[in-house]
Amino acid sequence: MATFVLVPGSCAGAWAWTRVTRLLREKGHTVYEQTLTGMGDRSHLASPKINLSTHIADVANTILFAGEKVVLVCHSYAGFVGTGVADRNPESLARLVYLDANIPKASNSSLWGDFSEKDRRESKESVRTKGNGWSFPVMEEVGPPGFDISRRDMKMMMELGRPQSVRTYSERLRLTGRYRAVPRSFIKCDWGGNPFDPESLRKQGMDVTTVKSGHWPMLSCPGILATVLDRLANEPR
Repeated sequence: MATFVLVPGSCAGAWAWTRVTRLLREKGHTVYEQTLTGMGDRSHLASPKINLSTHIADVANTILFAGEKVVLVCHSYAGFVGTGVADRNPESLARLVYLDANIPKASNSSLWGDFSEKDRRESKESVRTKGNGWSFPVMEEVGPPGFDISRRDMKMMMELGRPQSVRTYSERLRLTGRYRAVPRSFIKCDWGGNPFDPESLRKQGMDVTTVKSGHWPMLSCPGILATVLDRLANEPR
């Protein structure tokens, strides 16, 4: 059986993984649900000083105290976090799974820098007008791709989600390339306009699985997601 560390995307906390965690544990896996600094049950630590490096350290420490190699699953924004962890400590990972996740385009990328000019401009305006000048408002991170989730889950996301420091998006991620030694998989969610290209991902050395879901499959189809993760954990490395 595998040990999983599950990392949520922007504005979310460990609560986003509860359904998947239960199913993976029923299959015999050990699961750690990550809450990044400033989010969820750690929202009392929210600060404009929180950056991408803070979140990389969060996950690296969870893995350190797990005491064994883990399957690291990173959703959305957390793709940058997982890549940073894999680059610094590739020996700590059995596999890195990107769940509809952002992957750095270059070795000195920031998430904001990888946005289109239009999206970056709109994002910065949202921070200025709705995020107190230093954070992303929660609704901005739910987005239309998440609209296949139920009204009840949308309400939960708005109640439990927390604004996230813009420095997590603006800090550049400097990579050595060591992350490429880690077996990597990509789970693509099949929603209209999804920008992730399977062929491009395969050329980067990843296997690709597509699931019919919006951007939040841990909420909309946890059973399907848990089945895919279980399979990936058991594949040869």
